[in-house]
Amino acid sequence: MVRKNRTSPLRQGFDFQDLWILKLFMDWIRDPSKYKWIKFETKPEEIEGYFAFDDIVLCDKNDSYYLYQLKHKQNPATEYWTWDEFLKQEKGKKGPRRSLFQKWFESYIGNSEKISLIEFITNGFPETELKECILDNKIDINKVKSTFPEVYEKIKSQLNDEDAIHDFFSNLNFLFGQKDLEELEMEIKKYFFDELRATDLGVYKLLNNWLCRNP
Repeated sequence: MVRKNRTSPLRQGFDFQDLWILKLFMDWIRDPSKYKWIKFETKPEEIEGYFAFDDIVLCDKNDSYYLYQLKHKQNPATEYWTWDEFLKQEKGKKGPRRSLFQKWFESYIGNSEKISLIEFITNGFPETELKECILDNKIDINKVKSTFPEVYEKIKSQLNDEDAIHDFFSNLNFLFGQKDLEELEMEIKKYFFDELRATDLGVYKLLNNWLCRNP
């Protein structure tokens, strides 16, 4: 399969997102009445204010949103997700920029009644201190508060509202250690071959055109 700069981190990130879009299409095909539409790199018109959950957006039959944010690690066995990555604020011309937690929190608060599901999806793994606070794919903010108070204080200083903080973390799923590119591609091929009876050439053309659509 021909790819543009397949080994580059940017290209791999695009491929990871594109394969997950196809994976969610598979879910939709299995249950055609489940969703009204799927879009990516977009903000729904009904969502007000700042919005960072824009990688993949699905709207279900009840006009509720399923939001997916994807991050690919080039070397998941050695590049672990840390608290610092989620809380880091880059320097900007007008002061510190939003951390990932701030971006997601601001996107969720004020729109929570419109959201059915929000998920952070990555092939990477959490480092030990972060993993210790993950329960059922969610960050247990009470565990953070009792075990890593300095981390909790930093979260509180960035997000401010403690009640809203608990609501936010109780609704955001963290899917670490997801399949990497080759495994995802194999899963998608198997679905098209086994369930849709697609031909080798048809699947090749689909994946080749889909995964090469980004520069």
